[in-house]
Amino acid sequence: MKLTPCEVITLTIAFVYLATPTLGYSNNSQELETPTTPSPLTNNSCILSTGSLGECVDVRKCPTILNELKMKKTDPEFVRYVRDSNLICGQLGHNVCCPKEDTLVDPLPRRLPTQEEKCGKQKKFSFKKIIGGSPAKKGAWPWIALLAYDYGFSHAFKCGGTLITSRHVLTAAHCILDELTFVRLGEHDLSTDTETRHVDINVVKKVKHPHFNRRNGRSDLAILYLERNVEFTDLIVPICLPNSPQLLAKSYVDANPFVIGWGKTQEGGQSANILNELQVPVWENDVCRESYAKLNRSFTEDQFDSAILCAGDLQGGKDSCQGDSGGPLMSPEFGKNGVRYFLIGVVAYGYGCARPNAPGVYTSTQHFMDWIIEKVHETPICKANENIFKMKCMSCVIFMMINFISLGMSILGRSNSLRTTMTTSTTRSPKSKNETHVESCFISPGELGECVDVRSCPPIVDELKIKLVEPGFARYVKASNFICGKVGKKVCCPIVRRRLPTEEEGCGQPNILSFRKIIDGNVAEKGAWPWIALLGYNDGTSSPFKCGGTLITDRHIVTAAHCIRDELAFVRLGEHDLSTDAETHHIDIKVIKSECHPEYNPRNSRSDIAIIHLERNIEFTDLIMPICMPNSPSLRVKSYVGESSFVIGWGKTQEGGKTAAVLNQLKIPIVDNEVCRNCYDKLDRYFTVDQFDKAVLCAGYLRGGYDTCQGDSGGPLMSAEDFRGSKRFYLIGVVSYGFGCGRSNAPGVYSSTQYCMDWIIKKLEERP
Repeated sequence: MKLTPCEVITLTIAFVYLATPTLGYSNNSQELETPTTPSPLTNNSCILSTGSLGECVDVRKCPTILNELKMKKTDPEFVRYVRDSNLICGQLGHNVCCPKEDTLVDPLPRRLPTQEEKCGKQKKFSFKKIIGGSPAKKGAWPWIALLAYDYGFSHAFKCGGTLITSRHVLTAAHCILDELTFVRLGEHDLSTDTETRHVDINVVKKVKHPHFNRRNGRSDLAILYLERNVEFTDLIVPICLPNSPQLLAKSYVDANPFVIGWGKTQEGGQSANILNELQVPVWENDVCRESYAKLNRSFTEDQFDSAILCAGDLQGGKDSCQGDSGGPLMSPEFGKNGVRYFLIGVVAYGYGCARPNAPGVYTSTQHFMDWIIEKVHETPICKANENIFKMKCMSCVIFMMINFISLGMSILGRSNSLRTTMTTSTTRSPKSKNETHVESCFISPGELGECVDVRSCPPIVDELKIKLVEPGFARYVKASNFICGKVGKKVCCPIVRRRLPTEEEGCGQPNILSFRKIIDGNVAEKGAWPWIALLGYNDGTSSPFKCGGTLITDRHIVTAAHCIRDELAFVRLGEHDLSTDAETHHIDIKVIKSECHPEYNPRNSRSDIAIIHLERNIEFTDLIMPICMPNSPSLRVKSYVGESSFVIGWGKTQEGGKTAAVLNQLKIPIVDNEVCRNCYDKLDRYFTVDQFDKAVLCAGYLRGGYDTCQGDSGGPLMSAEDFRGSKRFYLIGVVSYGFGCGRSNAPGVYSSTQYCMDWIIKKLEERP
């Protein structure tokens, strides 16, 4: 039998907790041992590992388990099963989760609802012509969703979505941000909380369409997985999708579907408090193609193919607007079940709001129906009693561990290594009179920590991934939750003040000293530049790598700000030859946060620098090491004009050519910034007075022939410095831009790390 990943994790967690005092079976006494710390559940319901419904009862009242136990009392696997069964029931006495009927609690929807199941049915009939848009009746559109984004002390609704099953919301891919945390359903008037009984449900997973292209807006579609099933009411009902052969093939040109949302009611205006509705005509896609070409907004041939719908009043005055993104474009269909609404499009983009000859563009659900059905079917299986686990499938391990804590399992006392907690003036009110919320804590004498959600504590999360099956670490996590007052999933997280590595720690030390050229030159030797990084994008293209970067700590990459895109997903380290996976043991690490310099100006590319936070710490090897940074007082003010520097990358080896498969390297001189100013002025590429100030370095041969090129962006400009008889390399610049590749009188422009050093250090110290 092949287990799903979640089932494997669930079983693994169960084994972790065998090391704690639980219900055990003694071969000597043949009696069940009573646990030392019982913790009753709030009810008798429980979920078996199979997902079936059970009831917590004394094992002697459960014939199914008792009879099998008599036959398998020496079978260690079955003894473990009994222990886990007691664990599920909160370790209360001899209770076990006794199987009842084989029924799933809160079954996961794996298909789209049908018309017979009342999808797309309105409570309040609203099928009428709407002129210019007007407030909708309460409950008229029960599938509308609001997407909420968490910004620390407040949340904001910035996009819409559509409920398509009891567990899934469809929205636009460009609405998917890290801050997206929950979905609101059943809402009508945002100015009051009393008008309707809305519900807020956490988002546990969000998936963009793999071919989403931010440049042309194609495939602007995403699906959200909710934390739990939604209970349908008069105000919350899923919409239908055009899944039948007839509707999949239907043309909606000349139809007048509906759009709804809380977006701005006019360009430059304010968002609406009350849900608005509007009817718009659908045009041939060529109407959008021609309109957007005239507006200089047509970028690719496939921008207006069958993947989109073109809808809006060509005279202007009626349109969706900012804040409506991700919301539904809906068409009514008449049948034996009455009028049913179908989601035919998702609000993607437009040009302004309701401007003449600028209809809106909507992602077609007809075109993407197979993908939608596939994603609904792939809903993760993580079945658990909500009173026990409250877990999200993407974080099964962490949620289960911390929720087992809340059941009252035996927790280590406050020992010398885990001392009393310390509250601060910022301590918030406890969630209940029995809970104590703490902000600061002591991990060990003199070592200060912070009580935070375990998911926001990289040191513990990283170690948890490695020590998943170590009982000692499981007890450590329990104790950490204990010293934080057993509040939710909080742990006492070490305050890690990250810093740049020093020369003594081995930064900037290359394995091989061989400094040749990129264009018309030799490739780098394997391992010569162990800090080079490749940035991977999930953009659906044949090659995911579009930019370079530089490893500066075991968790941070420096790159160019213009390389930061929503599709940036991971970083590859330890790479050399992209044509083979066997040459080096490279690693791919997920990006969890990326930040551009606050002064970054896309117009003149000033401060074109960014920092990337990785999902976990990197283990340094011969092929993976951080570079040094010019952080000392002497290097911060040093002028590199007239000195030679080095650049590396997998970019194109000549203008118009192909990108390199093997890492290349080049030695180039640094010239005065005035040289770049004069050269780019003559090339009509000089835009602002500060374009060539101390925030940049100018480097390259004025005679041409040697340069970085497309694909090298974000990579390092490095200078060698003597350190105790050897060479250490320092990141002095980041590849930013140029004019062509290797042209005469067009040196490359690099963002100066000296100028940005304070910002870089500040970003290292911040918790991602």
